[in-house]
Amino acid sequence: MGMTENMRKKAARLAAAVGVLFAAVPWLLSPAAQETAQASSIRLTALEGKVSVAAQGGKAVAAFENMRVLNGYSVETGQESYAGFSLDDEKAAKLDALSSAEVRKKGKKLELLLSEGSVFCDIKEPLEQDETMNIRTSTMITGIRGTVLYAKVVDQNTSAVFVLEGNVALQGIDPVTGQMTSVSVGTGQKGVAAAGTGGVSGPGVPAVRAYVEPFSKEEIDGYVLMQVAADPELAGRLEAAGWDTRWMADNAAGRLEEDQRRAAQELERLEQLGGAGEKTVSDQVYGDEDSDSGSGEREARRTVTMAMPVTAQEIAAQLEGADVTVIQETGEAWPGNLTLDCDISVPPGGKLEIGAGVPVYVESGSTLRVDGTMRTAESLSGSGTVINTGAHTLDIGGDFSMSGILENTGKLQVAGNLIAEEGSFRNAGAGTISVRGDMILAQAEPDLGGDAIKVEGNLTLWVWQGEPCVLGNNLEVLGALELQGGIFKIKGGVYRGGAVVDGVLEMSGGSLLSGRADCAIEDVSMAEIRLLGGRVLAQSGAQAAVMMGGGELSVQANVLRVEEPWTTAFVAGSGTLKLPGSGSLQIEDLEDGDLEAVEGADGWELSVFSPAVRRAEAGRRSGGDDPEVRESERPSVSSPSEAKPEPEPPSEDSETQDGQETPPTHIPDIPLASPSNAG
Repeated sequence: MGMTENMRKKAARLAAAVGVLFAAVPWLLSPAAQETAQASSIRLTALEGKVSVAAQGGKAVAAFENMRVLNGYSVETGQESYAGFSLDDEKAAKLDALSSAEVRKKGKKLELLLSEGSVFCDIKEPLEQDETMNIRTSTMITGIRGTVLYAKVVDQNTSAVFVLEGNVALQGIDPVTGQMTSVSVGTGQKGVAAAGTGGVSGPGVPAVRAYVEPFSKEEIDGYVLMQVAADPELAGRLEAAGWDTRWMADNAAGRLEEDQRRAAQELERLEQLGGAGEKTVSDQVYGDEDSDSGSGEREARRTVTMAMPVTAQEIAAQLEGADVTVIQETGEAWPGNLTLDCDISVPPGGKLEIGAGVPVYVESGSTLRVDGTMRTAESLSGSGTVINTGAHTLDIGGDFSMSGILENTGKLQVAGNLIAEEGSFRNAGAGTISVRGDMILAQAEPDLGGDAIKVEGNLTLWVWQGEPCVLGNNLEVLGALELQGGIFKIKGGVYRGGAVVDGVLEMSGGSLLSGRADCAIEDVSMAEIRLLGGRVLAQSGAQAAVMMGGGELSVQANVLRVEEPWTTAFVAGSGTLKLPGSGSLQIEDLEDGDLEAVEGADGWELSVFSPAVRRAEAGRRSGGDDPEVRESERPSVSSPSEAKPEPEPPSEDSETQDGQETPPTHIPDIPLASPSNAG
């Protein structure tokens, strides 16, 4: 099923917001251009920003829309610049910013030589038997028959292809030895080709490795998401392949802006280091005599393979001039950790890889600093200091457990759980953290800032008394949010599994959803909860929006909501309820029907009415009044009969930004469940 008309309009608005040309100008040939172009010609169909074209031999050629790209031509894009190609009527490509590719064509054989950056390809119809199309980098050849994918040069020794639809054959090639290995990559899979040794052999390590692993929609580059958002026909095919194209449309502009910001930061860093300035320079060498690709402006770092046991001092010495791979030799398992008992620094552009069977431990007093790339197949733990900077990746294949100092301003990925006990935790600047398991912070004052933190499991914060712990717009938690011990302020973010509170919670923004839980907020031990803003949503099947356990709940305005069938209680349990103008009320004393939702100027408010006031309102609606009701007993807010129009059913396509169904605009005038029947 393709995108709805609303989604198409939203995608167009998103594209216009960031000024991306290919959302408004098709990057396939226009009908007029198709009439004049031969089916087999290759043409530039959309240019945005700085796009340079050079003929074979390096001579510059003026770039313009609908120009023919001949055999041997190379196309290069600058910062925030993009180039669209039509390879023929059924094949199209788009070159990402800061990318460089050469086109080779001979008869029905087509090859794109990607020396830098990334390229997206949409092959609508399978190739004929006598046709071939490849994407080649320095470490891989990707054979395409009919698919939607994008390929990218990750670093000097690694390339990857992300398949959104169809299947491709990937061959990993060592640029020095020519050794090859093959894998098949299907829909939703990422194929990686890495030159593991860079020409330096080691025990049990192949010259090139090719492997396949799944990838999620969150990993897709922004320029690809923008193309999906702007092309309903492409979105329909990807939706049929199992992708959430609605999410792609909603997140395309934000992801592109994030990618552009990171690229700008990396260019600035290179300039400070005396680098190439405008573009990231890499030494990509193709194993093809006809290719003149590759800048040759910077010598690639060699890779040294070291077999356990090795010392931290030996690794530190090698990292000064080479990338390092540490392996466990087959049949000779080393029983202990790789202990880092001295300072180790992975320099910008450098790489440290720790293989399977080698957990890493950082001792107290030692610092592991990652300014380049570090990947571990096992866990990383310790009581020392870990500092991760820059736009590259600290990728941990197991748990990350620290009792020392963690500072992240780069990209941190944890395949297991992230546990930080004692010490200090700081995510700041452009820092992003992705945790597939649970994240547990037992800290005095953790810093949860930075660009983005996503936790697929539960997020537990055990914060000691001190400054309030602030949760902002950068957080997304798919599991439960567990808050213990301190003062917590939720100012933004999305928490899909609800919150369990043992402490003080003040909420002024963000969304707390009940998910599979019985409630969106649960007070487990006399908590103090202040709901000043944001959204607390009890979804269908929940007992209540808030389940109190003897604590104090203050509700100010547009916060508590419920979904259909509207028999869910707003508040249930025991404790004190404070509402505007009502004073303090005991939740357990509320009778069936006492609690009403009133739509005021600032949104929905909760109001409590005494039985006498209810009789007066009933009499007034019937034309009379109840003389027994004193003026002081009348409610301080508008009565439901005045404030609420007739109930409206929820819209079928009404959706919130996080994908959850929006509650109806007006809650039907029916009694809400009392604490006694809420469970």
